[in-house]
Amino acid sequence: MSLKSWKFWFGIIISIIFLYLFIKDIEWERLWQIIKSVNAYYLIAVVAVNLFSFVIRALRWGYFFQQETRPPFRSLFSTTSIGFMANTVLPLRIGEIVRAVLLGKKENISKSTCLGTLVVERLFDMLAILFFFAIFIIFYSLPLGNNTTEQEYVQYIKVAGYSSGILCLVVIVVIIMLRFWTNQALALVEWLTKLIPANLREHVLHITRSFITGLNILKDGSAFFISVVLSLLLWLVIIFQTYLFFYVFDLPLGFSEAIFLLVVMAFSVMIPAAPGYVGTFHYGTELALILMAVERNTAKAFAIVAHVFSMFSITVVGFFYLWLENLSLFELPQQQFVTDPEAEEADVPGVREQEERSEPRERSND
Repeated sequence: MSLKSWKFWFGIIISIIFLYLFIKDIEWERLWQIIKSVNAYYLIAVVAVNLFSFVIRALRWGYFFQQETRPPFRSLFSTTSIGFMANTVLPLRIGEIVRAVLLGKKENISKSTCLGTLVVERLFDMLAILFFFAIFIIFYSLPLGNNTTEQEYVQYIKVAGYSSGILCLVVIVVIIMLRFWTNQALALVEWLTKLIPANLREHVLHITRSFITGLNILKDGSAFFISVVLSLLLWLVIIFQTYLFFYVFDLPLGFSEAIFLLVVMAFSVMIPAAPGYVGTFHYGTELALILMAVERNTAKAFAIVAHVFSMFSITVVGFFYLWLENLSLFELPQQQFVTDPEAEEADVPGVREQEERSEPRERSND
């Protein structure tokens, strides 16, 4: 069995397990009544806000490129839409690779540059989520009852929140070290991976180089500042989208509870699963709402509706751009880069700077 096949079936099994946990105690008649009673006007607002969040995401992605290679917004938005649609309907979460491949081919940008920006994008997202989680833990509390088990969960959540704040600081320090001591960082990674198999070692080194390439953003102060502002705006918009879902179900929960729910959703979709995060999203959302004293069937109905409408708009837009670009859905997994390995290595800041310093010496020797 190939690695890709193993990952696919592992995700399917995980989804089946979480789906079982989610549906095993559903009261179907009660669930249907709750779904029928949702506020359709707020659902329309959710779809609009969701789509706006992808506009911000595409705009921010552009600032992860250097100014001379920054792609136009139309290309950024179309490839973002197709990539997130691919994550929803195709296995193995290939959407990120699809985004990088399509944008690289469309705008003639190197593999390491495209992948590097996406690695940095994920890093910015993770830091934003951890930041808002830490803020929630420090300044807010969950509206829980006197259930002892729930109170124990809250203690674990608080520890996780404080740990998130510390992790944010550690990651920031590591980023600075990687960017400004690039050669030393690469040498350290090469030394640490000497004993692992050659294929795995090369994969680790490639990811490290791609990540360092993405850190080029730190050289442009204005682009970095704009990226930070857009990241905070992006996740505030997504939190607002989650908050609107409370109005869809007429739940007496506020903005702080929306932060907590979003964090749980974000960690739920990180678990390997079938396409569209089926099962993991549903069960994680249900547990978070139950912790906030929401009735079980209402929590399940919320999870189902939130799953559908969180992915509806970008999936439709993704298929539209797929048709507009004259691409086939089943061709996406076969999309690959055609690049020059030497050019890829030259994209790494430390390597490029070292080569630039060596050129005068080579000319003088000639």
